Formats: sequence, structure tokens, C-alpha cells
Amino acid sequence: MQGSVEARDAAWRVADRAAADVRSLEVALQRVSDGTYGTCVDCGGGIPPARLRAVPDAARCVAGFISPVSRP
Repeated sequence: MQGSVEARDAAWRVADRAAADVRSLEVALQRVSDGTYGTCVDCGGGIPPARLRAVPDAARCVAGFISPVSRP
């Protein structure tokens, strides 16, 4: 029984992660539509193309990802 509980919990974690990934990609697609894709949401600078290739749903430049600006 313990194994089935662990398997169920693992499946929920995978499903939660997949849902979060889908939401993140939907937000990225909205930024494409808005014309803001590739622009850091914190500093307004450009997100390097290499970062976007590696992380297509990136909303922050590398500096913003490492040390995000506190937004009110």
C-alpha cells in the first residue's frame, strides 16, 4: 500500500510540474502577442537569444533571474 501512495504522490508532482510549465509557456505566448517577448520583466533590457533558446519561457534576463528586482 505504501508503494501505491508514493506512486500517486509522484504522479501528482509530475502533473503539477507539467501544469506549471504549460502556464509558463502560455504567459510566454502572450508576451509574443504583446510584442514584449525577449524583454526582461524586471529591468526592461533584452533577454539574450541564447537564453531564450535554452529557456523559451524566460521572462527575465540572466541578471534578473539571479537577483530579481522586488516589485511593488
